[in-house]
Amino acid sequence: MEIEEIVYTARDNKIQMALSIDGVPIVHTSILRCQVQVGSTLIDSATHPTFFDFTNPAMLIIKLGDAGLSPGCYIANLYIFDITSVEGLFWGSFTLTVV
Repeated sequence: MEIEEIVYTARDNKIQMALSIDGVPIVHTSILRCQVQVGSTLIDSATHPTFFDFTNPAMLIIKLGDAGLSPGCYIANLYIFDITSVEGLFWGSFTLTVV
């Protein structure tokens, strides 16, 4: 993933990602759980469901403005869980700037 995203602390900005496998879009409503590892902070939809939205079949929506992240630039790792990947699948990394 060569993506750069910005999180504005205490704001409602959304990160919208259209995920695909070999160029074929996935159905995002099949995602059961999601994790974003930002530095030493793991943000998990199991404990923070309001930070993630799987209801749009065309994209994954992540809202991290209230996640308590410290300002800075990070490499964030994305993990997706679905019925075939119950232990999680590393999806990729992206650059995350928190301001």
